Amino acid sequence: MLDANLLACPDHETLLNQLADSRAYVDFTQGLDCRLLTEYSIAAINRVRLKDIHFAWDPMRETDAVLDKLRLYAALAKRKPHGKFATVYVLTNYGTTHEQDLYRVETLRGMGYDPYVMIYEKPTAPAITKRLQAWVNNKRVFRTVPRFEDFQPNISRKKEVSPA
Repeated sequence: MLDANLLACPDHETLLNQLADSRAYVDFTQGLDCRLLTEYSIAAINRVRLKDIHFAWDPMRETDAVLDKLRLYAALAKRKPHGKFATVYVLTNYGTTHEQDLYRVETLRGMGYDPYVMIYEKPTAPAITKRLQAWVNNKRVFRTVPRFEDFQPNISRKKEVSPA
């Protein structure tokens, strides 16, 4: 499902029911606005044959609303394709500090969600933000190195060429 935000559509309940009735596997690849989740929409999502579902946590000012709705989803969701519940995109380098970005990552992990760091204007992003993305988005590393402070990305080294 490539709709940028199905939950924002006035007809989202009808559309979710149509998806459920189709019995097709659905991959919500875009970050659904979790602030718009209701008990009814979660019940409708539960009827859909989910392949994948993603939510988004972009601005920090929405923290309370985002966390309230992610808790609601965690309590009511039946299918949990990623993490314990779902993947949540975390927009970085867009009006947030590193500490705020790390807080969101750790909070999501603590709630059983699978964070995924998205960098706004990556070429201009600070190195620490790129390092955070490398840690979080490599799930093998993220699950084995529990603290960002302990993460040391591989430094590619050129092979030394000995003179012939």
